[in-house]
Amino acid sequence: YALITIGSVTGTARTLSEEMGVGLIRIRSLRPFPEKEIQDICKDLKAVGIIEKDVSFGLAGALYTEVKAVLQKVNIPISGFIAGLGGRDITPADLKKVMEKIKQHKEGMEWVL
Repeated sequence: YALITIGSVTGTARTLSEEMGVGLIRIRSLRPFPEKEIQDICKDLKAVGIIEKDVSFGLAGALYTEVKAVLQKVNIPISGFIAGLGGRDITPADLKKVMEKIKQHKEGMEWVL
């Protein structure tokens, strides 16, 4: 299992990832997108989740859209989570819920409120 993050949520996620048994993949820059690296890292995982603080057209986050496209040939559940909109904090409790849902092989987009 792995949680893919970008930006400020990475620090909070790092403190919980080992405790929850979920790996952490930090994206430093959306462009150029690290397609090959993501494919290589994720190909043997049971499930992947993406948490981000943005919404793009289609009600999915930009990072989720990129990861979903890159992993479309890899047969693993991919879930996306939108949280922290409007400057709201993403709490450790929020991240624990997200990590639990990744372990349940949940797919699709979900809002964390």
